[in-house]
Amino acid sequence: MVMRSMLCFTKLVAQALNVVNCAKKGTLVLEHKDERDLGLHLLQFAEVVEEACTNLLPNVVCDYLYNLSEIFSKFYSNPECKVKDVAMKL
Repeated sequence: MVMRSMLCFTKLVAQALNVVNCAKKGTLVLEHKDERDLGLHLLQFAEVVEEACTNLLPNVVCDYLYNLSEIFSKFYSNPECKVKDVAMKL
């Protein structure tokens, strides 16, 4: 059970990083509001980690992840936003 959860989490992180990389390159088109919200929130990750490390406030990362889970749930439950299964290369 734990291994399956870790695998699912790894796939989600890989997809999130793919979204961030595409957004930085300017090749990502986000058509729906939920997609844009998720993409913009993912772009804040580096800033949040830097703030947490600089100010020694790990709760900042916890707040970010909590908000990310809410935004992702909203995105995932939206039928207009198609979630495709992405093959992960290791």
